[in-house]
Amino acid sequence: MKLSYYPFLVNIRGKRLVFIGGGKVAERKIASLSRMEPEIRVIAPSVTDGIRDNVRVEKVLKPASAEDIRGADFLFICTDDRELNREFAIEAKIKNIPVNVADDPDMSDFHLPAVYVEEDTGTVVSVSTQGQEPSFSKKLRDRIAAFLEKG
Repeated sequence: MKLSYYPFLVNIRGKRLVFIGGGKVAERKIASLSRMEPEIRVIAPSVTDGIRDNVRVEKVLKPASAEDIRGADFLFICTDDRELNREFAIEAKIKNIPVNVADDPDMSDFHLPAVYVEEDTGTVVSVSTQGQEPSFSKKLRDRIAAFLEKG
């Protein structure tokens, strides 16, 4: 595998994160990102209960349009329609908005690694398989977390 993604930490506090799609994938990503206090907007005809009940998330209940991504600092595309995902990814690239496409790592500008955070010390450990094997990343993260917690 040719490596092309380099891990670095980004301050997302106050940044506008736009999610196209309001299903379980979006819910999981939002849960991971929320503790960093970004501004999160979800645009979808419907959302999961977890997204609906999250008071920190702005919900726009309608089909997304290209206009909806204007002003986004980062775009997350999480629909179950591969063609729609691709169209939004292309639009994001035209507008120079970094994009994460849940079902297409090759169209993504960035990936969310599996992350372990120890808030008391500010320790952050992330594990990535460059979007190819997310379940393996999570298993490895959990092993590292167990090791660090035994400390």
